[in-house]
Amino acid sequence: MNSGAPGRFGVVTSSGWRQEVTNNITTGLREKLGNSTISWASSADANAGVSPADTPLAVGFDSAGDIVEMVYAGEGVIGGLSDAEHDERFKAIAPFAKIVGNPVPGPGRVNAAQVYSRNAGAVFLVGGKGTNGGEEGEVWVYDLFSRIWRRVGEDIMLEGVLSATWLYETRDIVFLDWDSEDAVVRLGRVSPDYDNPAVVHEQDTKSLVFEQKWLIADASGRANLVCSSHVAEKAMVVALDEKLMPTRLWLGKDGELVAPPVADEAGVLLSVSAGEVNRPPRMIRLSELSNPATLEDLYECLR
Repeated sequence: MNSGAPGRFGVVTSSGWRQEVTNNITTGLREKLGNSTISWASSADANAGVSPADTPLAVGFDSAGDIVEMVYAGEGVIGGLSDAEHDERFKAIAPFAKIVGNPVPGPGRVNAAQVYSRNAGAVFLVGGKGTNGGEEGEVWVYDLFSRIWRRVGEDIMLEGVLSATWLYETRDIVFLDWDSEDAVVRLGRVSPDYDNPAVVHEQDTKSLVFEQKWLIADASGRANLVCSSHVAEKAMVVALDEKLMPTRLWLGKDGELVAPPVADEAGVLLSVSAGEVNRPPRMIRLSELSNPATLEDLYECLR
């Protein structure tokens, strides 16, 4: 993550503390991390134990949706594929370096939900627009090892994807899809091995409650719906089971989220506004959601 200062970067530790790692990042990767035309997707798998060691920590996309970089951790250093050719600490990933300077041709998609899974060894582009500006709603998957893009199914057409994640337990892509014409948010899932997405929940958003919504997978491989309201200064987390039904709930009434949520083996980590200008956000670690959740809670979060 960017530390907030130009050219400086940090990570959030399992205890919730922020730690600067700028000096541990190679020069080439720092330049790309500072490039505003490159967007990044870190692994959706919070449980590192289910991920192959030779898969990257994160993947970088250019403005057309093509993969232009992969991030790896070496011996005390963090670098990209461009370092593999000349840095001994990254020699194990040299076979992947062919991607550098020769970006993998993708489906030409912008504003897509970009999901990367170390467990699946794959990148998913969910929804978005074509490079010609036309609406596109397909789901595409790129296998890191075969280096081949393929379209998932033929009949999948999502309207406007707000967020998506990958669940290693069920091997599904879970998505939040917004139909702007009908002002409806849909929560559903699609498998890379099947043709049609299954929409599990629908909620109209004519009376908007939460302006921002994210889907994030926890260490158990289950989905969590995270919602935040700038107007109401509150946030909400609803844990979902394998059928995307609500199980547990967290409700914060004293601040909005100032950054997307993250998850690791210790739980879900939220960065919540402190309520005062120039004060750093509060880091809240949710190792377990204590309250039971109902369908009413889920539909409120979707609004």
